[in-house]
Amino acid sequence: MLIYGTNTYFRSNKVTQHGFCSLCNSYAKMRSFTAMPFLHLYFIPVIPIGSRKRSHKLCGKCNQCQAFEPAVFDSIITRLKDQSADAIVALKSGDTTFDSDDPNEAPIECVPFLHSVVDWLYASNNVAFCESMLSQLTEPECRYAQTMLRAALETYRGKPDDAINTYREASQIQQQSFQPHHARGLLLAARKKTIECIEAYRSAIACSTPDIEYQLRLELVDIQTAAKQYTDAAATFDWLLAAKPDLLSNKDFMKLVNKNKRKAGIA
Repeated sequence: MLIYGTNTYFRSNKVTQHGFCSLCNSYAKMRSFTAMPFLHLYFIPVIPIGSRKRSHKLCGKCNQCQAFEPAVFDSIITRLKDQSADAIVALKSGDTTFDSDDPNEAPIECVPFLHSVVDWLYASNNVAFCESMLSQLTEPECRYAQTMLRAALETYRGKPDDAINTYREASQIQQQSFQPHHARGLLLAARKKTIECIEAYRSAIACSTPDIEYQLRLELVDIQTAAKQYTDAAATFDWLLAAKPDLLSNKDFMKLVNKNKRKAGIA
């Protein structure tokens, strides 16, 4: 039998991490690497069919990833490193934001930015740079930022239980931020700790702005439905419909609402 197909070969700068796929939202093991696509025959690379690409966070569940030209990817990482330095200087000075490179853009919040940057840097094999950022955040006013970044690294290293505890620590340091509660809730959902997960989401909602609350409740209703908490899910659906009445004309959404209410015994 003739076996042929396409795959990537001659992989370099390989990184493995755990986390949430931005394409399927699953908690999974992800791989990042630079490689060249080939047509293979009996799994032997025969003909190159494209240039080298950086596969960024290839998900072990959906088998999807982002792909970049290596030069483009490297420029992204360089820019993120430069901006990270600006964010750290701002934090050490007692500020919560730093100025964007674009004068027309609003200032950037330091901690959410650094939290997302760690993900990119980890996937680009710049773990030492991530560790150096943590080592610079030693001032008392930087404790929240350092804790959030430490929790992110624990997540990527495949230590979700440690990360859950560290995000809880961060939520105690910065009690008015929804982000550590949300990050903890996502990990608790992945660990199938439903009761604790829902409590974390409720804490995140209590700290959120209206726009963020809407997104959090969209996530929460899926968790409640999966846990067969149909009465609580019905109340969340009612909140979502009150917040955005346009959803009443969304047939797929209303099917979910009506199905849930039937299971909750609500006419």
